[in-house]
Formats: sequence, C-alpha cells, structure tokens
Amino acid sequence: MRHCGEFGEFYAANYGRIVAMIAGLLGDRHEAEDVAQEAFARALTRWSRLAGYELPEAWVRRVALRIAIDSSRRRRRARATAARLEASSGGGPGGARPGRPPRLPPRWPSPG
Repeated sequence: MRHCGEFGEFYAANYGRIVAMIAGLLGDRHEAEDVAQEAFARALTRWSRLAGYELPEAWVRRVALRIAIDSSRRRRRARATAARLEASSGGGPGGARPGRPPRLPPRWPSPG
C-alpha cells in the first residue's frame, strides 16, 4: 500500500498550512479544521490520480477554499433567515414579544 504512506506524508506536510489559510479566511480555527479534513478526505479518494500531479497541494487548497466559501455562504444565509424570522415575529428570543405570546400565522382560507 505505497499510496497510503505517500498520502500520510502529504497530509502531515500540508495540513497545518491548509488549516491556517482557511482559518484566516473564516476566522474560526475549528471550522477551518473541519474544512481541511473534508478537503483531505476528498483528496484521499482521488489520491491515485492526484499523486501524479506536480502540485497536489494546490488541488487540496482549491478544494478547501471552495468548501470554506460554501460554508461561509450557508452561515450568511442562515443568519439572514434568522434575522428575517425574528423581525417578522416581533423580535425577541424565540419570536416572543414582551408580555405577549408569539404571533400565530394568519389562517389560510379553507378549500372550496
């Protein structure tokens, strides 16, 4: 299993740099570690092809960057959705308005 040993060396040599790059982008080391793990997992499944690349770490950097961007977009959408829901429910935690129960959605007309 020559490829596994090669991949292990590749991983050890590049993991820290990938995590540092993504942590700088996302501002969250734990998230950066998750992103790096995912990028290296994808590299491992393609290692027989990637091992022949002149710079396989460039492939991993690109994949990690794309994963980080997607993660950032998902978080941004989630925050925007939460803000919209909070604003539409009168604000406050859980949509509660001070001294009142949460608003219920309007009734839909019954069919036919």
